[in-house]
Amino acid sequence: MYIDPVPEAFEKFAFNPSLCNWFRYYSVLVCGNIAFARNGKCLKLNETTITQNLVFEFWMMAKNSPLPITIYESTNERANGNDLEIFLETPRGYIFIPVQAKIIKKGNKYPTIRHLVRGKQQIDILLEYAKKKKGTPAYLLYNWCYEPGTIRIVESMSGENIEHFGCSIANAKAIKKYFYSEVKQKKKFKTPAFGDLHPDLAMPFHFLVNIPFEYWYPFMCDQPKKDEIHFYSREELKQELGWEDMEPPAKIGYITHSNKKLISPSLFEGRVPSFNPKFRIIFSYEKERGRLYRIE
Repeated sequence: MYIDPVPEAFEKFAFNPSLCNWFRYYSVLVCGNIAFARNGKCLKLNETTITQNLVFEFWMMAKNSPLPITIYESTNERANGNDLEIFLETPRGYIFIPVQAKIIKKGNKYPTIRHLVRGKQQIDILLEYAKKKKGTPAYLLYNWCYEPGTIRIVESMSGENIEHFGCSIANAKAIKKYFYSEVKQKKKFKTPAFGDLHPDLAMPFHFLVNIPFEYWYPFMCDQPKKDEIHFYSREELKQELGWEDMEPPAKIGYITHSNKKLISPSLFEGRVPSFNPKFRIIFSYEKERGRLYRIE
């Protein structure tokens, strides 16, 4: 008999409202949403919809709980709804993770990873942005796996329920390394399947706040050198222009006129393709105005 994992995941979060348990709950929810949409005849679900729901849920958490989450929205009207910036606090400062969201497609594959933006591979744009800002580039994958053999392998190797991979974080550098090749000056891309990435190159979303950065196993083979990563201070993040705190009375999808003038849309016309994140999410050890709240 099939048992719906969503209530169980929510009950666990309700009993212990940590970021880790919330990440697990949201991953299970995403997995169920994709399954529901794919089994329907007229339903469509894309990356932007799930990402907007994710940001809204984070915003609600930041507003109504002691969870140490801060949400910002870009003042750039041309920002991409699939692009996110994540800053995660560590003992040395905040690590920067630029993220491109991708949803699993038919055949349990991710064909949209191979996406051109004005003639340039989107993955190269992501990697260049991460290098410029000294961060760790990643894909946020929205998943639903229905292959029994793949499910058995992933669960046995990871020790996690397959629903916990409803949202997963993948190593963008490794994807470029293993799935892109150049033959006779022509770039080729082998479309990765769910089983190709999980669990070797992608980890469950909740690992982001449950495991120290140095032990993110999908990223360990590509750990940046000392001078390739920057640990940001909270002051550095506050001083950067182009972002609006989504604390109340700010609203989802709303930009005040006073902040619009920080970036002129004309500055972006005719420029080379760039990574333009729509949202910035900051996970801290402590809420700025509140008490200390441990991740797990």
